[in-house]
Amino acid sequence: VIAALTVKTKETRGGASSVYVVQGDPAAIDAWLAELWPASEERPELQVWLCEPLHGEKKRAVTFAENVAGILNTPLARFNPLTDGLPQVIRNSVDTLVILPCGDIKLRNQLLQTDAGQGPAVLIGCQTRWPLRKLLVIVRGDEVDDMALVWAARLARPSGAALTALMVALPAPAGHHETDEEGIASLLTANNATGRKMKRTAQCLAALQLDATLHLRQGLPESVIREELATDDYDLAIAGIAVRGWEAQWRLRPFLDKLLQDAFCPLLVVKA
Repeated sequence: VIAALTVKTKETRGGASSVYVVQGDPAAIDAWLAELWPASEERPELQVWLCEPLHGEKKRAVTFAENVAGILNTPLARFNPLTDGLPQVIRNSVDTLVILPCGDIKLRNQLLQTDAGQGPAVLIGCQTRWPLRKLLVIVRGDEVDDMALVWAARLARPSGAALTALMVALPAPAGHHETDEEGIASLLTANNATGRKMKRTAQCLAALQLDATLHLRQGLPESVIREELATDDYDLAIAGIAVRGWEAQWRLRPFLDKLLQDAFCPLLVVKA
């Protein structure tokens, strides 16, 4: 670093160069940060809620929820949708995970259609698996990925699960003929929007210090996601839903019900 700075300063100052390494006082820095960001304004602790399963394999669902809460290092709270309804504390809480039985469509829609992107993450417990060994996070290369990757980090780090990030590129226009290899190669160029989105995803993964495999597949999102889940043995899939963002190339919400009909693993849906 000093060598690079020395060359740069010599060029800009006509040969004169003075480079100094300055270290800050960690105690002083911590004190300034505490003053700017007091403890009273810290984010609330993560909460995990289980909607009591009323049908199916209740014990398996409860055990799965307890395991998820355990690796997130937080207690598991429970509510009964018939007697308690949806607790108010859940409705607009960002740092909350709600685990739902697979078939609870009404409550799922109620949680996923809150305003302005507020509301909890929703883990739809279809075909529950444990332990978590392989996670799939479905990315688009825009802001909708940010919270999905945060949740991927929360679950992948303590479980040690392998992480795959899947980006779906829409199929080529009709009449455009090229091989699959040529199509993928053209999408990854710096001048292509998909290539730039892949770069953004890689940067987000690096910022979160996540070691992940990046997959790029071209086709209809519903078909591509189904095939990916069917061909690999994932224990959990994570995806984001954009409340806004009309410019998005594709959205998860329109085919969410179809995707869950033959889900191969639980799906964690978060908001942008």
